Amino acid sequence: MIGTDKHYIKSIMGDPWDTYQIKIIQVGGNKRLWDFFKQYNGLEQKPIINKYDSAAAKYYKKKLAAEVNNLPFDAKEPAKNAEELLDRGLDKSKELASKAG
Repeated sequence: MIGTDKHYIKSIMGDPWDTYQIKIIQVGGNKRLWDFFKQYNGLEQKPIINKYDSAAAKYYKKKLAAEVNNLPFDAKEPAKNAEELLDRGLDKSKELASKAG
């Protein structure tokens, strides 16, 4: 179950929406999030708790907030799969080795 301390589902009809929340929905929306999750090896098919607590979801949330607030965002997107994660690790190792030697 998703804890209310981390997630909130807002009623479309009953709860008032502020302008920031409306803009988040307009800019982001379900389709854009779903398409983003699809890049992460079937993340869109995972249980809700795994999906929304993933590194990809946290990255997306920060990126969307920056976009809505017209702020720069330069965080590196999480690796989409194990191969990409390994490649990043190798690249980092090579970078550190070249600095050391």
